[in-house]
Amino acid sequence: MQYCSIKEKALNKTRFIPFLAILFLNFSPLTSFSQGTIVLDKIEEFRYIDARKNLLRIELKAKDFEADWDHFLRVENIGTVKDDTGTILSPHENYPYKGQWSGNSLFKLNFFAPSREATKLTEISTVVSYFTISEEKKSLLQINNITNKKDTDLLSKLDVDTKLILIDFQKLKTLKDQPGFEDYIKELYKEVGIGDSLEEARKFVDQLFYFSYDEVGRQLFFYKKDPEDKIFKLNVYNAEGEKINTGYSYTGEKIVLHLSEKVTSECRLEVKYEHPDAIEEIKLELKNIPLP
Repeated sequence: MQYCSIKEKALNKTRFIPFLAILFLNFSPLTSFSQGTIVLDKIEEFRYIDARKNLLRIELKAKDFEADWDHFLRVENIGTVKDDTGTILSPHENYPYKGQWSGNSLFKLNFFAPSREATKLTEISTVVSYFTISEEKKSLLQINNITNKKDTDLLSKLDVDTKLILIDFQKLKTLKDQPGFEDYIKELYKEVGIGDSLEEARKFVDQLFYFSYDEVGRQLFFYKKDPEDKIFKLNVYNAEGEKINTGYSYTGEKIVLHLSEKVTSECRLEVKYEHPDAIEEIKLELKNIPLP
């Protein structure tokens, strides 16, 4: 165990940090999960003389965690941090941001610092989730010949509450202001599942025409119903396996993927999805941790 304290003075007094204390820790792993272990790495304490609130930062580290685009961690529940005066420390402002997946092996929990009378943290508890993207865990869908999957719920076999429907925008554009346009909207509502009412289906179709798209074929239009934000990522690949989506835009239930080239029948859509089988909950608990 190593302890160091640093005093700093800045020329700009609004940025003055009179005292920073860091306690470097080498504890046994808090808990193990499928890809490694989580350890308490260090505790930092920031104390200020200006209007800012004093800060206590608890840094956790996932050892042996593979940082890539297929494995992620996020703070699910900030939990409880209590010191030996009996005070429960409040989370510091909006950090950490719950619900955001990170590919970083380090994650930090910020709390308002305890009083000077406190000498240790009697309790630290939090919940972290570990997300693996793979076909085996039903969190990765590869959909070939994507142009043949229009007006189809691509997630129908996975989730009754979440929908992802590829829209035949060219058909809508052709029928607009024609006699069959309203009948097609009714079909999208009744048979395809767009909207919870015919009026909602009409509003969604109207949204598709809010903007003009000069080169039809270099966008993919989707209807998304995702109340729990389970749809994590969408990618499109051409026949050579090159990713061709360059960005996206969304409004309400509408998602538009913008592509670097026209989509063909040989293009493949990749859907990364937060399936329950792919998410592992990790509960962390520590007691009697000395403060810096």
